[in-house]
Amino acid sequence: MDDDFIKKDGYKFSFKPSACDYCGGRCCYGDSGYIWVTEQDMVAISDYCKIEYSEFIKDYVRIEHNKYTLKDLKYDGYYFCVFFDIDKRQCSIYPVRPKQCISFPFWDIYKDDPEPLFTECPGVEELIRNS
Repeated sequence: MDDDFIKKDGYKFSFKPSACDYCGGRCCYGDSGYIWVTEQDMVAISDYCKIEYSEFIKDYVRIEHNKYTLKDLKYDGYYFCVFFDIDKRQCSIYPVRPKQCISFPFWDIYKDDPEPLFTECPGVEELIRNS
């Protein structure tokens, strides 16, 4: 069910995926960063967008630290994923979004310090530990 919270071992929070429907894409913009993509991700996205693969590579990705990352665009003081629809406030490639996006918010960086998520993501709730 979409209203169910997901829990994963080692994380101090749970996540409600249906919150993505109304949050406005808060995880898709902010400081400039990396949205790592695999070759499989890039093929899926280029097919979904009906963009020739070579054009996709040229126009939508860059190489950082010997890996591919989606480009970001600066708008109104924030950096947005190149596939974030600013007008609709949602991901324009959601069905084929990269694995990094699919796994959010269960990233290793938030295992020990989930605090930033509690203000960024309306779908995250702290787990209360019973002692």
